[in-house]
Amino acid sequence: MASKSLIAIIGGVVFLLFYFIRRVKRQKFRRQGKTAKAKVIELVSKTDIRHGHLYYPIVKFTLENGEHIRAQYSDGTMPAAYKKGEEVTVYYQPDQPEDFTIEGQQRMDVLVLLIGLILLGVGLYLQFSPIR
Repeated sequence: MASKSLIAIIGGVVFLLFYFIRRVKRQKFRRQGKTAKAKVIELVSKTDIRHGHLYYPIVKFTLENGEHIRAQYSDGTMPAAYKKGEEVTVYYQPDQPEDFTIEGQQRMDVLVLLIGLILLGVGLYLQFSPIR
């Protein structure tokens, strides 16, 4: 039972760390970054052992200086969170516009937070429960 509780606790901590890293990045982009309207021009499907099958949107947007940026979003989802042709708002850093975040991804962040809290709670319960 101790190994199951330890696995749940570690899993919960990993999910919570992932949530807080994403949250800090999003807040930084909103405070210091620029905003642009973007269009999803393509969805790239990738499969890997760690994450399974995920869809990554490729967006196109224009910087304040008129330069056009075409870049793949770093966060993949399953099912696809966006549709080809969908318009979204992006936040980007002027010195590195290819590194951006898309407004409206908070639902996924909340899901990651909830999974982390549930795993941590279950792990702590299993670890310290008097019933074994």
